[in-house]
Amino acid sequence: MKRSADDSWRALQGWARESVDVEISLEQWSRLRTYVDELRLWNRRMSLVSQQDLAAILTKHVADSLVAASHCGAARRIADLGSGAGFPGIPIAILQPRAAVWLMESTAKKVSFLETARRVVGLSNLFTFEGRIEAAAQLPIHQRAYDLVTSRALAEIEKLRHLAQPLLVPGGRLLAMRSDSVNQVETAEVIRYELPDRAPRLLQIIPAEPDIA
Repeated sequence: MKRSADDSWRALQGWARESVDVEISLEQWSRLRTYVDELRLWNRRMSLVSQQDLAAILTKHVADSLVAASHCGAARRIADLGSGAGFPGIPIAILQPRAAVWLMESTAKKVSFLETARRVVGLSNLFTFEGRIEAAAQLPIHQRAYDLVTSRALAEIEKLRHLAQPLLVPGGRLLAMRSDSVNQVETAEVIRYELPDRAPRLLQIIPAEPDIA
């Protein structure tokens, strides 16, 4: 029997209470729901996520992003690399309203969706950059500007570290979201968890490499 939308959201909320170490207000849940509704509307016209079913989107994408949001700490400037449909960047912006969150995405149509989602959800702390990450790293506004860089399976881990390094302030961190089968970085703090469907996941929180004089 297929779950109703309300049942699917209640199931995610129950999982979050047990699995995510961050308080999520009713307003934040409402904003998450508005975002996912807009995502599903756009997903009928262009491929943002492979799942069409609400329960699958909540399980595979939103739940994963809530875990990432709970590990942002006191970061005040966050860059999400290869944002695509906005995971984890938009849930992070919703749950971390004091942080300025930049979504970096090279595909124009996806940036159009991200901009629409920003307006519809009403996120004044969310910004977008259309272009390659390497191009953003050449701009003073982004160079050494971020306490935290996030990415969800964008690239092989060493390439991801290379992309993130010019964006991170000294002492900043890269939060890499991966399946549980990938290689671990020796210097990373490793956090293992399971999604609501019991799929194993891995967070690697990797410190920025020190600058070489």
